[in-house]
Amino acid sequence: MTTATPTKFKETEVGHIPEGWGVSPVYDIVEILGGGTPNTLTSDYWGGDIPWLSVTDFNNGSRFVYDTEKKITERGLKESNTQILKKDQIIISARGTVGMIAQLGRDMTFNQSCYGITGKNGISNDFLFYLLKNRISEFKQKSHGA
Repeated sequence: MTTATPTKFKETEVGHIPEGWGVSPVYDIVEILGGGTPNTLTSDYWGGDIPWLSVTDFNNGSRFVYDTEKKITERGLKESNTQILKKDQIIISARGTVGMIAQLGRDMTFNQSCYGITGKNGISNDFLFYLLKNRISEFKQKSHGA
């Protein structure tokens, strides 16, 4: 029978963390991407087969988002500021209903009311999702008025 070794903690500038863990600035562990919207008056940009995320597509508490209400065309993608987020990357709302979070179940584009987040330097998107989900109310409180 094995016995679990109790986790040891160390004090850091952000509080107690498990020994062996480090503290890094956010920009060292995540890449943040901005979205965009193809011109809604250009019909050639809309009605394609590329999912285009807005907050309403993931404002339901589910971890994963697999589909979107609106779709754009290749031309809409190429001629706008939107970009493609890959499956398993994270989407977070930044305007309107701030702080909604989900993970992508497939590749999608997204609008400027959201940010795409992906881990770097070996940081797992699954870990980031749960970290952000757990701390989102704290982030929202600290950003109030910012």
